[in-house]
Amino acid sequence: MAATAGVTPRLLSSLHDGQLNRVLYVEKSCAKALKTVLESAELIDPDRRMRPATRDDFSLAVGGKTATWDSCVCIPVSERCAMIFEEWRLNPSSHRRYAKNEKDWTTLVVASGVQSCPASVSVIASVRQGGFGAKGRRRRSKGSDLNMKLTPIQEGVVKMLERHLSSPAATSRDKIEREVARLSPTLCPNKLERLGDDRSLVIPQNAFQLDSTDFGSLIERYCQDPVECLRYLWRLLADIHSSPRVVRRGDINPDSKVRESGHRLLYPNDYDAIAPGIPATTGPGTPGWICCTENTIKQYFDMTRVMFSRGNVTEKLRFGEVCVAHGDIVLDMFAGIGYYTLPALCLGNAAHVYSCEWNPNAVAALNFNLKENKVEDRVTILEGDSRITVPNAGIVGCIDRVSLGLLPSSEGAWKTAIQSLKRSRGGWIHVHGNVPVAEKKKWAMWLSRRLADLAEDDGRHGWIALCSHIERVKSFAPKIDHFVADIFVGPANSGLIKDKIDSIDASGILHDGVVFEPCQAHIDPPSCALNSDGVLCQQWMM
Repeated sequence: MAATAGVTPRLLSSLHDGQLNRVLYVEKSCAKALKTVLESAELIDPDRRMRPATRDDFSLAVGGKTATWDSCVCIPVSERCAMIFEEWRLNPSSHRRYAKNEKDWTTLVVASGVQSCPASVSVIASVRQGGFGAKGRRRRSKGSDLNMKLTPIQEGVVKMLERHLSSPAATSRDKIEREVARLSPTLCPNKLERLGDDRSLVIPQNAFQLDSTDFGSLIERYCQDPVECLRYLWRLLADIHSSPRVVRRGDINPDSKVRESGHRLLYPNDYDAIAPGIPATTGPGTPGWICCTENTIKQYFDMTRVMFSRGNVTEKLRFGEVCVAHGDIVLDMFAGIGYYTLPALCLGNAAHVYSCEWNPNAVAALNFNLKENKVEDRVTILEGDSRITVPNAGIVGCIDRVSLGLLPSSEGAWKTAIQSLKRSRGGWIHVHGNVPVAEKKKWAMWLSRRLADLAEDDGRHGWIALCSHIERVKSFAPKIDHFVADIFVGPANSGLIKDKIDSIDASGILHDGVVFEPCQAHIDPPSCALNSDGVLCQQWMM
């Protein structure tokens, strides 16, 4: 059976370039069961995540069962798994089981094909190289504690200490192993994230810190040069996992208006720097420059200067494929490197996007990404504060759809967003926010009331704000979620909401597309609202 069976010729180049993945399509109700079976048989692609099927890719899939694209999800699988399914499709009697107690999983599959799937947060605890032995455990010497199993990362710390011992003859390996095994997972994690197409390693913010009591004292006790000791650990991790760089995760500086990245390079460290972990140069080919491909869209940026969130990948897809309509004029008020600008153009086929951004490093990456994805002719970049650049650009009253992708709140830009909408029929505003789960409905109701009042204050009399959908993107903190509210703001008789409920003539929430709940005249602000001074006062964020 050919390795490319079931794949149309025009998709082969994308498949071989790594832009697309082998997938099996399955109905949503069966997805978890099939994924479990494929994992047990080692037929899954561990570096990719499941995602909803897309109309265009599903139309090219091959299979025997009848289903619609919007009822299916795709599971990323290995080339071997795709070939097994293809054999079964052509000859159903050929199926054989690949795991103990395995069910006939082929009967659950709707079709096979290729589709882009987002990268998973890979667990580096099963790597079988670098002398760690089977299943990531070191082959132990005689006399060691056989009940003590170290993870590959712990093994790396042990190897680092052995190499830099100040008194090798006075220290046994077993003693080092016991001390490393006692380190908490916070200081010596069991797994590491990988970021970007080149799989850069990401070290948690508090891990392997010399100023921590337990880890720092361990290094100082055994090593004469703790700094050189850590440098060897970064190089060791990079070599073992064939990664070009190691980076420490960092927070976004809350005092930085341009929301610069807090990530810092640990390896390589042989470059000119303007500060520890920040290369002096930026742009393509520099140490901090990486690419993250999501939904076939390439996103380049300098990870030491520009923030990036992988958790928003499904929302980027939804915004491009579900929200943006063909021919829309879109305003992205917080564009960054093109998180929502690129999906609007590449997936939603927007006619034009006005992208606002005031971080010069993000603007440079955005310009590069637009050219790499060949959509630069449909974008106007407005550099600076979007509350100023939008009115000055002469696009007030010209926009169909506004993306407000700023967290934890974009409240300061709502007035400008409303002013940008077409006066004749209004438009859609997509508001992101970090909201307590218990206040989800209150937030949506208050948001609708607030936007309607801002429209009235701007002289747009008779306009309503209708929240038609709330999308949960991801968890932000315990009992706090990142939500996106899809809100129509415009005349009640606008053709944009006639397919909802014709009789709606007031602001409110549309539940499940059929039940309308109007706003009250006064709604107390939720805890995620700004105070009267324009400051976010969320106690749960402290």
